Amino acid sequence: MRSRIAVGVVLCISLCILAGCGGDDSGNIRVVVPRVTQFYPEDGATDVNLNTSVSVWFSEAMAASSLDSIYVTGVPSHHVEYDGGAKMATVYLDTLLAPETGYEIYVSSYVMDEHGNNIAGDTTVGFTTGPFDCEHLSDMFEPNEDAASAPHLELYRTYALLTSCGEEERSDVFAFTVTDTVKVIARTEAAYVDTEYISWHMYFEREDGSDYNGIGTSFQPERTAPSHDHTFLPGTYYLHLLKTFADHHMVAYHLMLDTSDPCQDDAYEDNDFIDQAVGIGPGTLEGLRGCGSDGDFFAIGLEADQTLTVTATERTAVGGTRMVEIFGPSHNRLTGHADGVNPAVESWTAAESGIYYFWVFWVKDGIVYDLDIEITAP
Repeated sequence: MRSRIAVGVVLCISLCILAGCGGDDSGNIRVVVPRVTQFYPEDGATDVNLNTSVSVWFSEAMAASSLDSIYVTGVPSHHVEYDGGAKMATVYLDTLLAPETGYEIYVSSYVMDEHGNNIAGDTTVGFTTGPFDCEHLSDMFEPNEDAASAPHLELYRTYALLTSCGEEERSDVFAFTVTDTVKVIARTEAAYVDTEYISWHMYFEREDGSDYNGIGTSFQPERTAPSHDHTFLPGTYYLHLLKTFADHHMVAYHLMLDTSDPCQDDAYEDNDFIDQAVGIGPGTLEGLRGCGSDGDFFAIGLEADQTLTVTATERTAVGGTRMVEIFGPSHNRLTGHADGVNPAVESWTAAESGIYYFWVFWVKDGIVYDLDIEITAP
């Protein structure tokens, strides 16, 4: 009987520890109530940036699902992130704060720890913003105007209220790394623009500083700029966001970097770029793999007046748009188009002898296809 009682006591104590229980000198069991230990901005802070984020630290590990009950009064939140190691919740705001204005950080009593214990009651602290100038619109990554000062971004998260302010600050540069061949989707969303239209250029560099790819876009109030998506091989790249005119205007924006699922390689990978094209001759290549983030480049020698015909036939029933393009010896595009026809066929007659290239690109994932390459004389 004593052994059963002892086991029960040990089990009860263990459960109390797991549930956040404690004891006082009388031996009574008590619940540990989580409390706020620190705020940023601190209570009474002044001259706060207009694009600030708000952080709250707790005494206990918190339930992340309850932290949406933290907000700045009168300001919509973009999202909340929780750092379990630091027991810190960070609220990223959706819009700029008004200059020289008082705000309150509100922590609702609905916020609870991971054992379901709520904080003791609603908690608020106040702070005041600074004036509307570039000093009070600087984001957490500044200065990041070149590759040497570029912060390394994580994929699959949103960076809220980044800014480009004034004539001197024209460029924001960020680094990111991919570990597989994937399509990277870079998207900017305007949170504030102080004019009707700001011309904006988004482009990428390889780690060695060579140009990779780019897209012209713009920032307009309440508009999402066009996304940039293209295949990236494993490695580190730099993303440049550049105001194309040296103007004094200010932009606040949210930046998102996502990727597709990795492609399944075939025997000819990595041939995703024209300078990696695989040399082949006439004939049939069977069982090649294609997906929405993976273009296949091939190189073939032609004599003047010979005609190259490329036929890409999809084996799978995935369907969707595919593209076949033919390039000249100097990498200039000669012919090609996108359509939903299966098989996709493209031809070109060489005006001069040399190495020619062709590219097969698929919009959807999970493609298995065959490639027929034919060379005919006049």
